[in-house]
Amino acid sequence: MGQPTANASAESNSEMGDEDNLLALLKEILPGMLGMAGMFVFTILLGLWLLPFFDTAELYAFGEEGTTQVRYILLELIMIFIFTAAILFLAKYKKEWVIKYGLMFVIFLALMYSTVPAAHLILVDDHTEEFQFDENLSVNGTFFQSFEPEVFMTEEFVDDGNNSSILVRQYDNTATLQWSDVQPFGPSGALESVEVFRNGNHLTFTNYAHIWTIDQTTGERVGNTFNCFVYDDDNVPQNTPYFDGGCDAAIQFQDTIYVVNQDSNFYKMNIFGTDSDSWGKQAYWTLPTDFSAKDSLTHMELLDHSHVFMASNNTAFVFKLGTNSPGIAGEPGVDISVELLWSYNTTEGETITAVDIGLSPYDEVRDLSDWNDEGDHFISLGFNDGKVLAYNWDSENLTITPEERISLDEALAGPIHSVRILDLDSSNRSDLWIVDAYGVHGLFGDGMIEFVRIELSDEKPLELMVFEQDAGTQLALFSEDNQHQILFGEFRDTMYIQHGLHLDDTATLVGFLVALGLMIMLYVRPEWYVVNTVGVLVGAGVIVMLGVTFVPTLIMIFMVLAAGYDAWAVYRSKHMLDLADTMIGLKLPILLVAPQEKGYSMLEEQTPMRDKSSEVEKPKDTPSAQTAEVRKKSKGKDAMFMGLGDVIFPGMLVVSAVQWLPNDGLLVGLMTMLGGLLGYLILMTYVAKGRPQAGLPLLNGGAILGYIIGGLIFVGTGILDFGITF
Repeated sequence: MGQPTANASAESNSEMGDEDNLLALLKEILPGMLGMAGMFVFTILLGLWLLPFFDTAELYAFGEEGTTQVRYILLELIMIFIFTAAILFLAKYKKEWVIKYGLMFVIFLALMYSTVPAAHLILVDDHTEEFQFDENLSVNGTFFQSFEPEVFMTEEFVDDGNNSSILVRQYDNTATLQWSDVQPFGPSGALESVEVFRNGNHLTFTNYAHIWTIDQTTGERVGNTFNCFVYDDDNVPQNTPYFDGGCDAAIQFQDTIYVVNQDSNFYKMNIFGTDSDSWGKQAYWTLPTDFSAKDSLTHMELLDHSHVFMASNNTAFVFKLGTNSPGIAGEPGVDISVELLWSYNTTEGETITAVDIGLSPYDEVRDLSDWNDEGDHFISLGFNDGKVLAYNWDSENLTITPEERISLDEALAGPIHSVRILDLDSSNRSDLWIVDAYGVHGLFGDGMIEFVRIELSDEKPLELMVFEQDAGTQLALFSEDNQHQILFGEFRDTMYIQHGLHLDDTATLVGFLVALGLMIMLYVRPEWYVVNTVGVLVGAGVIVMLGVTFVPTLIMIFMVLAAGYDAWAVYRSKHMLDLADTMIGLKLPILLVAPQEKGYSMLEEQTPMRDKSSEVEKPKDTPSAQTAEVRKKSKGKDAMFMGLGDVIFPGMLVVSAVQWLPNDGLLVGLMTMLGGLLGYLILMTYVAKGRPQAGLPLLNGGAILGYIIGGLIFVGTGILDFGITF
C-alpha cells in the first residue's frame, strides 16, 4: 500500500555531522517532500473536480444500498490481500512479464476512470439551464382549482350592495376563457369563496347557501340546484326539516346529492316525487370525530362510484358511500358512522396542507391522457413540516397501503404548498411535483429522482401546473402574492438535472485516446514524470470512485483496517517492501516519485527497498564499483517514493465527506485533507532518516482526526450517523 522512503547513501548522512538535527534532515529532503505533498494535494483536488461526473452518473460500485454496508468494505480489503499475494507469488517465480502486462491492463482501465470523466467535464456542456418565469398573464378572479392538466378555474366574489354572487370561470392553457357561471348567494349571508369537487366530467360547487353542478366541458348546468336553507317571510334563512345547513361540500349523482354540512355530518339527499325542488333526506351518517369540515376541508374526491376520499387539516380518510343509513340518529345502540376503509390522523403540530390524487408513477399500464379515474389511484399528502406521504388505492381489493418506494424525509422544507401528479415528459407515467417553502421539485421515475429544481425567491407559490402550448411546454405558477396573475415560463430539455451515466461519443473517444497515449508512453519510456502523471490520474479516479461509493463512516473503518495491515506488511512481514521493489523495477505507476534534484532518472533506479531499510555506512577508502555508482547517483537524496495507496485512502475520506455530508461537506473535506497533510509531515520526520516507513498509519490517522474535528466544528455529531449495516 505505502512505504515512503528517500533514496540516500549512508555517506551523505554521515556528512551531516549530526544525525539528530531533524530540521537539517528535513531541509535536505525538502524538494522531494514538497513535491510529494504537492502530488498528494493535487491528486485529491483532481478527485474532487471529477466528483460531479460520478455523482451525476450515480457510479456507486455497489449500488446506492451498498454505500452503508460493511461487507463491501471487507470485500475491498480481501481484494487488496489477493492482489498483493498474487504479485508476490508471480515475482517469486520470475513471472514479471505477467505482472507487468496484467497490471498495465488494469491501470489502463483505472486510468479511464479519470480521463473519460475529465474529457466530459471539459468538452461537454451539460450545465442545467436555469428555468425562469418570464411571462405574466392576468385573469379575472383568483385561482382556486384545477382538475385537468390543461385547464384551471378562478372564482370571483361579486357584491353590488343588494345581492351577492359567486362568479366561476374556466380557462384553457393559454389563459383563454372557456366558460363562466354565476350563482347568487341569496340572503343567507355569503362566504367569499366556493368549494368544488369532481365526479367524472361533472363539477359540483358549494357556496354555503346553494349546491349546483356544471358539465366541465361545456359549462352547462346539470340537474337541479339544491338550496341549503329555507327562508321565512323576512327572508331570514332557516334550517330545513331534513337538513341542518349550511353546505360545506357536495358531490352530485344525477338526482342524488351527497352533502357535507358545517357540523361535519354526511347526508344523502334525493328528489322525491315530480317536483324538481322536492329534496328529501334518504340517509344520514356521521363523519370521523377528528374531521372538521368548517374552515378546514382540504380535499374531497371520488375514488370510484362507491368510495370517497376526504381530507381536512388534521385527518384524511376513505369511506364507502352508503345507500341507506342503519337507523335514525340518536336512537340507542345505533351506529350511523360512515364505513371507514382507511384513515390518517395528524400528530400534534402537524397539518395537512396539500393533496392530489392521480395515476401512480409506478403504473406503466394506463395512459394518462385517457385516464378517467377508473382503477387504482395514487394519493399524495403534503404537510406543514415539509413531509410528503404517498398511498396506493387498490380498486380491486378496496385497500389503501403506504407507498414505501417514496421516501422524502428531510428532503423538503415546509410548508408544502402543493403536490401535483403530472406528466411533464409525456412518458405516460406520472411525475410527482412538489412546491415547498423554497421552490418547485419535479420527481421522476421509480426512484422519484429530482430531475427539476426551481428556486423561488420572491413568489409565494400557491399552485403549479404544466401546460402544452404552441411555444412548447410551459410551467405555470399561481402565486399567493397576486392571485390574478399567472407566471409562465418555457421548460426545455436542457433544464433537467442530469442523472445517470450519459456518455458523449467525442468526449469518450478523447478520454480513451489520452489514456491509451499515456499507456504507450509508460511502456516506451517509463520515466518518473510519466509514472507520476499516470499515477496521479489513476489515484484521482480511484479516490472519487470509492469516495462516492461509501459513506465516511465506512471509509474510516476501511482506513483503520488498511493502516493496520500496512504497518504489519512493512514492519513485520516486510512483504510490502518486496512489492515496492517489484513495482519500481517494472516502472509501474502504483507509486509516486518525487525527485530530489535535477537529472534524476527513474530508469537508472537500482537500490532495493530492503537495502534502504538496512543501509549502513561503508568505509570511504574501500568502495566497490557498485557502491560508488550508487553514491554518485544518490548524492543529495535523489528521489522519494510513496505508495499510491498513501494518497488514495485519505483522498477517499475527503471525497466521501463532500459527497455525503448534506451541509458544509466541502469544509469538512478540506479539514480532512489538512489532517492528512499533518500526518504526512510527521511521516517525513521518519523518512528524513532514510528508512522506509509505513505511510497509512500516520496519513490515515491524520485524515480521520481532521474529519472528526472538522465535522464536529461544521456539522456536529451527525458526521457519524449514516445507518451502517452489515
